[in-house]
Amino acid sequence: MGANKVYSVELRGDYESIHKNHIVVNGFPEERFKFIDGDITKSEAVIERLDQPIDIVVANIGPTYGEAHLAAIRLLRYLPTVKTFIGGSYVAGHPEMGSKEAIQLLAEYGYSSNFRELRLRRRIQAFVVDKDPT
Repeated sequence: MGANKVYSVELRGDYESIHKNHIVVNGFPEERFKFIDGDITKSEAVIERLDQPIDIVVANIGPTYGEAHLAAIRLLRYLPTVKTFIGGSYVAGHPEMGSKEAIQLLAEYGYSSNFRELRLRRRIQAFVVDKDPT
């Protein structure tokens, strides 16, 4: 089964080759990959370049880049078919790098079901959360 298409949104257009390499190394057909050179804080500009429906959003940016991780979550307003959100690059227990704010925002958008936390070396954190059943 797997994904029919993968989108990668990156602020820096010169990173396209790096993103394509990740796709190829992971065995995903390059012709089903689309790189979007864009700023996720400008939701509508990104959304209009995506083919719908989208089932899963992965945002591996955490609070390292300021509010970008929250902007990724806010994209869910425009993506009604997303069933699962995966967030990464958080530091468990850290007041500025933790996932608390992201998890609260996801709950506001109806994503609090089946929450799973993943930790690497006890501190680096990612989480997976599903959309609440309607």
